[in-house]
Amino acid sequence: MLILATTFTTLLALRLWLERLLPRYPAAVQVLKVTWYIAITSYEYSLLTTVDWLPAFLGGASDAAFWPVSTRPELDTLYQLSAGYHSFSLVTALMYGAKFEMHLHHAVTVALIALSNWLGFRQVGAVVMFLHDAPDIFSSAVKGAIIIKHLPSTVMFDASLLISWAYFRLYLFALLLHDLFFVAEGSMTHRIVFGILLTSLYALQWLWYVMLWRMLYRFLTKGDIKDTSEVKGAVYPEGHEFRTQALLNGNKANEKDQ
Repeated sequence: MLILATTFTTLLALRLWLERLLPRYPAAVQVLKVTWYIAITSYEYSLLTTVDWLPAFLGGASDAAFWPVSTRPELDTLYQLSAGYHSFSLVTALMYGAKFEMHLHHAVTVALIALSNWLGFRQVGAVVMFLHDAPDIFSSAVKGAIIIKHLPSTVMFDASLLISWAYFRLYLFALLLHDLFFVAEGSMTHRIVFGILLTSLYALQWLWYVMLWRMLYRFLTKGDIKDTSEVKGAVYPEGHEFRTQALLNGNKANEKDQ
């Protein structure tokens, strides 16, 4: 519990400090999130590539060792880190007025972490964490790029996000759900509880993926980029819409003047 508490309090203190820097460094919160996701995804990858229970759909030998109940002490640090971060995310989402979908996402994630830890399904939890954390590197990066209104970075990170989200959160996660319903060893109660929670999480991934394409459609048709995943006050300052067409027109005008 010490790692969990330290993670939560450290991140909350950093977030409160960074909020004061937003007028001068508007992308500061996103830099914190990108740093976190790079670090935690690297740690998760280093763990998963060394275990003997990696499921077949991630390149492991088989699913035989993936589902049996086990405390898996090698995952204790990861679980505390993730529980600390997602508890922090839930609290800050409530503090800064994020959309209902974000509250639901954080609540379901915290519930899954707690239940998988309590019931001994840490292997499943670790895989779910990895599948979700990898695309969030680009999710936070594209938000930061929108805030600072840097078009090349926005396009690059948005394309990376669409590809990584589809692969990790939609394709690989669907394979995990297939294993849960048709391969998993465990009681029907366990399957139902995890099935409801994981399916809810999967449905949210599709909802947000549609939002990502809406953002791209807005850019292609109107020349503006606006992240619709959070309310304005939760992540962005006033006037955060990235009006790329006006930016491009301004650059063309400058070139003519020269």
